[in-house]
Amino acid sequence: METEVNNSSLVLSILENCSHSELKGKEWLKLVNNLITSSFPIDYSFIGEMIDDSSVNTISISNNGKPIDNFSYDLVDTPCSVVFDLGVCEYLGNVCEKFPKDQLLIDMGIKSYIGTPLISQKNSVRGIFVFLSSETLAIEESVMLKQLMYLLRGRIESEIDKIRVINELSQYESKYGTLFETLQDILIVIKPNGTIESINPHGASELGYAVEELVGQNINIIMPSPYREEHDSYLEKYMKTGISRIIGQPREIPIVKKSGEEFPGYLRINKIESNNELRFMGLIVNLTETKDQQKLVMINSKLATLGELTSNIGHEINNPLTIVKGMIEILKIKNKKGELDTDELLRVLGNQEIAVSRMSDIVRGLKVYARSSEYDLEKHSVETIADQTLLLLREIYSKENIQLIESFPSKLNYIKVNFGQVQQVLMNLLANARDEIKDQMEKKISIKSWSSRTRVFLSIEDNGSGVEEKNKSRVFDSFFTTKPVGVGTGIGLSICKSIIENFEGTIDLNQSEELGGACFTISFPKERS
Repeated sequence: METEVNNSSLVLSILENCSHSELKGKEWLKLVNNLITSSFPIDYSFIGEMIDDSSVNTISISNNGKPIDNFSYDLVDTPCSVVFDLGVCEYLGNVCEKFPKDQLLIDMGIKSYIGTPLISQKNSVRGIFVFLSSETLAIEESVMLKQLMYLLRGRIESEIDKIRVINELSQYESKYGTLFETLQDILIVIKPNGTIESINPHGASELGYAVEELVGQNINIIMPSPYREEHDSYLEKYMKTGISRIIGQPREIPIVKKSGEEFPGYLRINKIESNNELRFMGLIVNLTETKDQQKLVMINSKLATLGELTSNIGHEINNPLTIVKGMIEILKIKNKKGELDTDELLRVLGNQEIAVSRMSDIVRGLKVYARSSEYDLEKHSVETIADQTLLLLREIYSKENIQLIESFPSKLNYIKVNFGQVQQVLMNLLANARDEIKDQMEKKISIKSWSSRTRVFLSIEDNGSGVEEKNKSRVFDSFFTTKPVGVGTGIGLSICKSIIENFEGTIDLNQSEELGGACFTISFPKERS
């Protein structure tokens, strides 16, 4: 019990020293490894970065409380290869027996090994954090050391990112001319006040400017409203609070050329620190060609949907038309017999009005769905968008015995989006749900909305078989599909994700707790009603 208390105190002490230290980058990593090897029965603690798929280069390593020289090693036949494949691994007392070909471990006299992968911002494995001991560690010690690893891992990943950016900056400074002369995208270096320090010639040319016309101008010169007005406030807020809405957050925004022409751009801004000077580097990729391809896919998808809708809506419109025609015949007969009174006339006209209103709603829904403007952003109730979408589908789904479970407690959850594009997303998700449940005896799709103080949510769930766990992280990747060959293109969900993120939204896939199948949850920033 006393050992556990001492170990807990050591962990807290290490965390406190690391969190309060003003060191950064490699110096901070050195501090971490030195503290660990001087506080626990750990001979070596090291942090390594992948060179390629088969080798690692240590960027900080400590032996018994002191830093030692870094080295590179192959992953083949080492416990580190297992960490990269499977995640956190430990071998207490028998690591050399498990990996008899790892001569380095044998020469170092290592008995126990604990390792965890380090993850990059792109959610891929980019390095490793390892403890090596010449002793057979107890399970209690292993648990404590793994907890320490987990607590330090996030900060380590962040410091490695900073080291990488600084290295890139050094390369950028030494190869500034070559980089700027050859890059075929738009690369801009921005000062903290938002002014452009430099831009590559190709980027300036693509925007319709000479380089000297842009240097010294505010970066918002290439942004339309409302992005132009918002951008400086984002930078100012970041400089004051460290809270970022745009730094390190890739997003899609329209970019304005000197001529006033706009094109869709993928913008990513990263912070760069070197020699106590802060700069922001912005990379803009022109998405016109990509967007054109996406538009073609969306148009084809929309045309296919419209074809199915119109073939079924004939029945929807015929029903109220039959009612209207029948009522007119009744009025004629009763009028001829002199049996028509005012009350009956009002009742018949009321029924006709309901039937005509139904037809009007259907036609209006088709017109809205068929029409879409790329940058036409307006405030809409998310429930209105969902209801207008379901208006076009209820008859079709009813014929297929699909039960639509609708839950819209409020009609006041407003979002700022393009109505047609969000409707296209809902059409796609509902079509996917319909495909998933086609073989179910009982077919159910649930669509519901709710909100928090700052976000509006909409979920679409089904009682299909759901998505396998191994595929959940890939369903939004372009050209990935679980449908049979020739049935799906694998880009529908990718485009849906792109559309939603364009409105600062998110889309997630989980298992439905209510129906057991897939559950897609969309969220958007909440607008004032």
